[in-house]
Amino acid sequence: MILSESRSKTTPRKWFAWALLLLSLAGIAWHFAPRWRQAGPEGIILCDAETRRGDLFYHNGHTFGKGELQSSERAFSGKYSCRVPAGDGLQFGFGYELRQFRAGEWYEATAWRYGPLQAGGSLVVQGHGGAAFYRSTDYPLEASPAGWQRLQLSFFVPDDPELDYLHIYVYSDGKMPVYFDDLSIRRLEVPETAFQPAALELRIDEEGLARLEQKREEALRTGILETGDDDWVNARLRVPEQIEPLEVKVRLKGDWLDHLRDDKWSFRVRVRGGSAWRGMHTFSLHTPEARDWLSEWLLHELWKREDVLTTRYDFIGLRLNGRDLGVYAYEEHFEKQLVEHQQRREGPILRFQENGMWDAVKRQLQLNGYLQYKVDQPARRPENAAIEAFGESDLLKSEVLTQQFRQARNLAQQLLDGSRPPAEVFDLDRLAKYFAICDALGGYHGIVWHNQRFYYNPVTNLLEPIGFDGFGFEPGERYTFLGQGLSNPDKLDPGKLYSALFFDRAFLEKYLQYVYRFSSKDYLADFFASVQAG
Repeated sequence: MILSESRSKTTPRKWFAWALLLLSLAGIAWHFAPRWRQAGPEGIILCDAETRRGDLFYHNGHTFGKGELQSSERAFSGKYSCRVPAGDGLQFGFGYELRQFRAGEWYEATAWRYGPLQAGGSLVVQGHGGAAFYRSTDYPLEASPAGWQRLQLSFFVPDDPELDYLHIYVYSDGKMPVYFDDLSIRRLEVPETAFQPAALELRIDEEGLARLEQKREEALRTGILETGDDDWVNARLRVPEQIEPLEVKVRLKGDWLDHLRDDKWSFRVRVRGGSAWRGMHTFSLHTPEARDWLSEWLLHELWKREDVLTTRYDFIGLRLNGRDLGVYAYEEHFEKQLVEHQQRREGPILRFQENGMWDAVKRQLQLNGYLQYKVDQPARRPENAAIEAFGESDLLKSEVLTQQFRQARNLAQQLLDGSRPPAEVFDLDRLAKYFAICDALGGYHGIVWHNQRFYYNPVTNLLEPIGFDGFGFEPGERYTFLGQGLSNPDKLDPGKLYSALFFDRAFLEKYLQYVYRFSSKDYLADFFASVQAG
């Protein structure tokens, strides 16, 4: 009886203790839970700079920094904007701390900017806490009649439990005042059919990573990336197709700094031990932004459709030492697998030697701090560059390939000195297609002489263009085409490589035929439908 009374009295206390403990644990878990597990806000977060409370802008329950910069001098909408003044070093404008979000959510941030063309003003998203996350743009997508320019960033929230918040803000270089207005942030719906790429896992040890970081710092100081045989570091690459990782060598890749921005560096990867990944022994991994996102992929698809040689190019996820770097583009390097994959017989792949040109660029950057494109430097002209082959040391071990290389080099040299007509140097039909496709999609970056690559076809004894690198960091000029110099001779520089092509009747007839074909609405509609279906 006593025992029964004891149990009846203590049971509620035990339940109360357990309940209190569970509530405490739940409270602790909620307090320390990473903020990225909370869903992002619905609707648009907008700072129109109209309402200010002390040093903060205020709109619809949200606060934004730098309210003291409110200005009535100019406005994109309403009466006020955020005027970022001139000053020493970077000057920061309004911004918002996004603290509720989930990994994988997709956001779009926009801001309108007003200032002289030479004024630098950027829109940024930067992660705080966890691994480095930084995206920025200073390239306007559109301009209003009043001179305001729209900046826009789209980004996915990284899968990082340590990420505390995302700071979305604007800044200028401080050289002159810049106005910003209508900063907006909105969460986008990820469609069910959204691209979900497989992922590569790259593992580089601390020593190798330190060497790559040192090389990047050197490039940031000089303005260009210079690479050599001693820049390769050992690494392991885990690929979706197999369990065991591939033994690889890795170095930084790219000439300009767009390949080294933020935390998305570009890499050249060489698979060791005679192995390959997707049929490639050597390939590149670079941020899609460096090639204008999908523009480069579309260009490659159109070249493939028309049987113009091109590097294999597609998208894949990349993790570096466990850190998710997001979507990368991978691109095949210039080896025999490139031509064999496209039903050509092995033959030399030619390029113009670039070392002299990059030395001249480096000297300009050291002397002036910037590059003057119109300055005539002999080292930056193709006629002064040696013609070489990829993998030349291995190629010269074969008597057949050596003879082919000599023949190919002679053809290229005779083109430069004008001693042979284009029809005796090139596969004219494929060359006309190559240029017309560049026109159709605006991919002109690859036609610069030091970006050109040619395959010598030992069956036809002619050179074929290899399409790649059609887009730089920003899109090229619009509403132009390569043959416009025919009606404007003053604009067609006779010193440029291949200018003579457009005075060659045989080439011109083919080129114009393909320009009309590839620019027709029906052709482009069919092409876009085919890649959409794929």
